Amino acid sequence: MTDAWTATAEKAAERARTLRPIAITLFAIGMAMIANDVVPVSRECFDVLIDGQRQFSALCVLQKVGPRLILAGPAIALVWALWEAQSYLKRVEDGAVWAPATMKLFGRIGECLIAAAVWSALFAPTLIAWVNERGGPLAWQLDAPIVTLAGLGIILIAIARVLGDVLTVAGQVKSDNDEIV
Repeated sequence: MTDAWTATAEKAAERARTLRPIAITLFAIGMAMIANDVVPVSRECFDVLIDGQRQFSALCVLQKVGPRLILAGPAIALVWALWEAQSYLKRVEDGAVWAPATMKLFGRIGECLIAAAVWSALFAPTLIAWVNERGGPLAWQLDAPIVTLAGLGIILIAIARVLGDVLTVAGQVKSDNDEIV
């Protein structure tokens, strides 16, 4: 007969085995979509007139790819969140449901959401303004999705810390109870 902890861990591992391939697939799709948005360089960068000769221009690539890469920052952070989610699911799949360290991975998902929000709100607008204007003041943009991402990130980090502490105490209580029995 299995105890409630083991049965719950087994059920969680079964669900994680189903969800992890989905997270990995979404990660791969996200990375491919980001690469598709960022990597293609206009053909004109391979046929730039420099000193009277047509040749490849690194400056052209920076001007074309730079803004795309800047704007891809939030998507990269969110794809990173998918990677952290699959790492969390892997730990659960391996039976580490009750490990406080597993909750740290959950907290990293929150950090990814905050990174996406900060990049969207502050870094992207500022860097794009610098690229377009060759300098300028700090720029920022704040809207409901950005605030929501940041809020969810903060809440996930807080939940991960609380659950990590709860699991640590629960593990100690279980260990004490096992010694008594």
